[in-house]
Amino acid sequence: MQTNNSNLANTVDDAFNVRISDMREFADKMRTTSRTMLLHCTDGRAIVSIDTDDYTIERGDSLFIFPQKAIHVSNATEDFLTTCFTFCNDILDDVVTGLSTALLLYIHHHPLVKLGATGHSFINAMSELIKRVKNDERQIYKNKIISNILSNILLIRYGTQQIDDTLETHYNRSEELFKRFLTDVEIYCCQNHGVTEFAARLCITPKYLTDITRVKLGKSPKEMIDGALLRRAESSLINTHKSIKEISNDCGFNTPAYFARFFRRMKDMTPQDFRKKAFPAQ
Repeated sequence: MQTNNSNLANTVDDAFNVRISDMREFADKMRTTSRTMLLHCTDGRAIVSIDTDDYTIERGDSLFIFPQKAIHVSNATEDFLTTCFTFCNDILDDVVTGLSTALLLYIHHHPLVKLGATGHSFINAMSELIKRVKNDERQIYKNKIISNILSNILLIRYGTQQIDDTLETHYNRSEELFKRFLTDVEIYCCQNHGVTEFAARLCITPKYLTDITRVKLGKSPKEMIDGALLRRAESSLINTHKSIKEISNDCGFNTPAYFARFFRRMKDMTPQDFRKKAFPAQ
């Protein structure tokens, strides 16, 4: 089967793409994807690293990757192939709207679902349907249709998991705002560090956002933003050879000193010490 090895991280201009890929472009080094990715392994086996976490993906497994994540593929077998869906933030927003809060939180914490060698015919049928919709020039609602198909894929692939539904509530505005905030934090934590900026994106007050997150997770918005920012910094310290200054800039800090204070507050050690601890022989 012919594979498409174009750089998914940087060259996808369309709102949505689906392709067969061996993910070779992520094998030489850690790369950051600007788009959401849903991988369905159709053959073989590989280890996919997302920031600082490793996931073994094999035939029948699905892996959901939010945007702005650092990805690396290693230990891939020669026959490793995936059906790779990539889509823009607008479609991600629509997909999130179609999911329950409990399921969205589960995907955030458990991006890999292992279901064995089943469901291939379903995934193949859905990918072909998406291609037909995308290529139909007469269809004016193609992005909405595609987002609905993606939501259904996630519901079917993750619906068999034991998901804690204690956070499930009836539909209301705070429910949708919370889901949007979850995805916004993953995408924009390096650009915006303050609660005010995220609340403004949702057109609500910082106090209202705080009330929502404390009810849903028992955490403040700032705790969630800082947690996402820390994960991004840790990934760069472990997976790249960038200097502390470069990582500080990437994470949106004005100075390396400010970054160091943030890191020490979160980890009780400096970024340099964290890197040395990760690579004690160096």
